[in-house]
Amino acid sequence: MFALRTCTVAGCHHYAHADDEHCYYHSSQQDAIFAHTIQLLNGSDTVVDLSVSEAHLCNLTIAPKRMAGNNLAWCTFTDVDFSSLVMVNCFFDFCLFERCTFTAVDVRYCVFAGSRFIDCDLSGSLFIHSNFSGIVANKTNFSECDFYYSTFNTALLTDSPFEDCNLKKTDFRHSRRRNVSLRYSNWQEAHR
Repeated sequence: MFALRTCTVAGCHHYAHADDEHCYYHSSQQDAIFAHTIQLLNGSDTVVDLSVSEAHLCNLTIAPKRMAGNNLAWCTFTDVDFSSLVMVNCFFDFCLFERCTFTAVDVRYCVFAGSRFIDCDLSGSLFIHSNFSGIVANKTNFSECDFYYSTFNTALLTDSPFEDCNLKKTDFRHSRRRNVSLRYSNWQEAHR
């Protein structure tokens, strides 16, 4: 798990990057940290303990087969392909995902709370015990997914189908849904 030390800049609540006393945003080594992050995401089989907040990653295919214990909160992802990735205990809270692909991923115990998904594809994936609380999703495909014990409470979901999904014990309380198809999903087993 990444170090739970916060940035030493007054008023900053982001976690510090690796051996640095500052977060990525406040680090004087931002270019080197970004280059190292891209190198890890492009060429490592496993990425563990990475902590980078407020970075903008675009036009990237995530190469690792497994990510565990990483903090990528407050980042922006544009045209990023996460397909076929295994993610465990990763934090993507308050991120922006635009035109990203998460097909055939195996995600467990991850946090996407407060994030925005715009024109993304999450279809055909496992999102077990993951947190999507307060997300805003527009034109995002959640179909053919297993969301067992995941949470979408207080989410705003627009034009985003959840067709043929396992929604057992999935929490949709206080969410708002506009033009959301739940066809072939076990909606009656969700908390709503």
